[in-house]
Amino acid sequence: MITSTLMSHAIRRSPWRFRLLHSSSASRLIWITHGQARCLLNGRRYGLGPHSLLFIPAGESFAFEASLQTTGYLVETSEECEIDLPSRPIVMRFQEARKQADVTALLDALHKETTLRSENYLSAASAYATLLAVWITRSLGTALGAATRPTASQRLMQQFLRALEQGYIEGYNVTHYAKHLDVTPSHLSRACKTHLGRSAAELISERALYAARQQLEGGNAPIKDITSKLGFGSPASFSRFVHNHTGHSPRELRAQQVQKMSA
Repeated sequence: MITSTLMSHAIRRSPWRFRLLHSSSASRLIWITHGQARCLLNGRRYGLGPHSLLFIPAGESFAFEASLQTTGYLVETSEECEIDLPSRPIVMRFQEARKQADVTALLDALHKETTLRSENYLSAASAYATLLAVWITRSLGTALGAATRPTASQRLMQQFLRALEQGYIEGYNVTHYAKHLDVTPSHLSRACKTHLGRSAAELISERALYAARQQLEGGNAPIKDITSKLGFGSPASFSRFVHNHTGHSPRELRAQQVQKMSA
């Protein structure tokens, strides 16, 4: 399955789904045509402007923050799509007008197919997505911000984010991850603050909060089951955690989502 969404619409619908650290089973491509944004990807922070392209492979930790004035496209491709996508995260920015026009034209066409859903639109969308993948591969190494060798600190951040993605459902704390990575808790927290803009504890909480909101607002599993699945000791501690970070109880967040869907 391939979907294309206007960036401003996606952010307006659920800003937390971008802002909080998380991963997805779908690969995602973001193309910014206007405005500014920031992202956390591949163990680094990036400031983004017009004509910036992000590619986030499935399973890669990622956070993205932009205003409603930021425009562009979000394309998501599921595991079932037989498209030869890049295997690593990519952040590129293009200054050449021809390249800007090329990628925008491909994304315009893909968005039109997935929005209008004319006959055989999935085949057409897949063809445009394949062209995009080829275009990205050809552009690697020629764009501003192309991949560079990671520093030791960036490698540590990459390792921490991978460990967090695998361990957030266990409710592990900073000490656990520091021990796993063979560094001190203070060193890990300091490195996270310096390179990712959040402390290790904040990132751990962010990942758990994203999972909590996804479970609460995207399904109807009992709250006690979500509590257990995410490593919280009791429904009361889970409720306090959610309320402290959102200002709402788990039941209130779920009720708000139901209201949005029925509006």
